[in-house]
Amino acid sequence: MTTVVDASAAIAWCVPDEFDEAAEALLRHVASGHGIVPALWAYEMQNALRNAHRRGRMTEPAIEEVLRRLSRLPLRVVDTSDTPAFQGAFRLAVEHDVSVYDAVYLEAARRHRAALASRDARLLAIASSLNIPHYRANTTDG
Repeated sequence: MTTVVDASAAIAWCVPDEFDEAAEALLRHVASGHGIVPALWAYEMQNALRNAHRRGRMTEPAIEEVLRRLSRLPLRVVDTSDTPAFQGAFRLAVEHDVSVYDAVYLEAARRHRAALASRDARLLAIASSLNIPHYRANTTDG
């Protein structure tokens, strides 16, 4: 099944102390050509890596290598700026009291009839309430 991967799930591929069996399984799934990300994903990943660097969790050379590896993944970047997606994400954000950023992942999964991979337990619960399947991953409350 095609899977929309949010930054919380993908960052586990990048930060050594977050990499686990669930992250490895998702990475294999995505590497086999089944991953979708909204364009926003690249910026969220760069921001998460910047925060990892700022907190002393990763060095700049390690981040540069991670960015090279991420750029080689066969992720399909989907446009979520067209009017229906833009409006759909906004409605989801309002209805479920989540950030528009999180709602973009939900809307992308809904529009592409894809599963959602996230480590955000609340986002996965919302996905379930919308009948969006989710890719099993370790989750956080955050």
